[in-house]
Amino acid sequence: MSMPNLPAFYLKHLIKDTLSSVTLYVTQRCNLACRTCFVQPGSEEPALSFYENLARQLPRLMWLDIGGGEPFLRHDLPQICSLFDTAILGIPTNGYDRKTIVPMVKEIASRTRGRLVISLSVDGPEPMHDAIRGRGTWQRAWSTFEEVRGIDGVALKVNTVITGENLPSLKEFAAWVRSRGADGHSLMLLRGDPRDSSLRPPPPESLRDAGPGLLAELRGYRYAHGALGARLLWEYHRLAWALSVRTLQQKRQVVPCLAGRNYLVVWPNRTAGPCELLPPVGSLDDTALDALIRSPQWSRQCSFIAQGGCWCTHNCALLASILFHPPSLARIAFAAMGLS
Repeated sequence: MSMPNLPAFYLKHLIKDTLSSVTLYVTQRCNLACRTCFVQPGSEEPALSFYENLARQLPRLMWLDIGGGEPFLRHDLPQICSLFDTAILGIPTNGYDRKTIVPMVKEIASRTRGRLVISLSVDGPEPMHDAIRGRGTWQRAWSTFEEVRGIDGVALKVNTVITGENLPSLKEFAAWVRSRGADGHSLMLLRGDPRDSSLRPPPPESLRDAGPGLLAELRGYRYAHGALGARLLWEYHRLAWALSVRTLQQKRQVVPCLAGRNYLVVWPNRTAGPCELLPPVGSLDDTALDALIRSPQWSRQCSFIAQGGCWCTHNCALLASILFHPPSLARIAFAAMGLS
């Protein structure tokens, strides 16, 4: 799908309140043991036929996020990605194995139907990053960055997981990322139960104080959407940051979470559910996705979410909830036009 069609595609989902985004975990295997990771290691991976069947059951998506583990450890990742009809295809990577990643990105870019966004996980300056992800990983990640940056048709951004440890170094780091020519930079709060249980998200007050300086470094990223798109994107980042701080302060949902309505997750053990931070609802081995979504178990978990039974700052769920929450959307649009 070409990018000019994306606004119309978004309006269709907004009006019909249909499933717009999916996080699709393709593996639990990884070649690193990052301290921030909440994914339990494992070897179970669905066959390609599982994804062929799943793709037939899904509507056209606004965005599909591939999850792991390290997705590029799957040799059939290009085939998996090519099955799905999505406006935006996002794939994260630790960037460790450049010789495997770069050829696969080229193949995926040649086969995908939508815009391909590769997100390189880098958690700060070299000493900080290596303390979190392992010695030598920073140099290998940036080596991969330089090669992927030269591939036509690929947007390349950096993902940074924010903890109490790395927050003080991130403003300078964010400026450095801009200087390297990244197409974007996503700042995500630590979530779930990380491998290193001593890690914590920064306190809300620290996030509030760091916000203006950090967000200033994100201004102007365009993701190839033009000047207006850049302003909308920056206003989204500002709002998401403010909502995350309020969520941590108040320990409740401050914008209604739409997980399970326009966003869902599929795990490598072939189960599915509304959110990756909640237990799966059921297996797709013996139940069609549509039937699972219409099941009492799915309804109960969606009701639990809608009634404020849980709260989090998970960026994927927050993105979907903001973009399909008219008051939040209006706030972003008015701010981007200078009307607020």
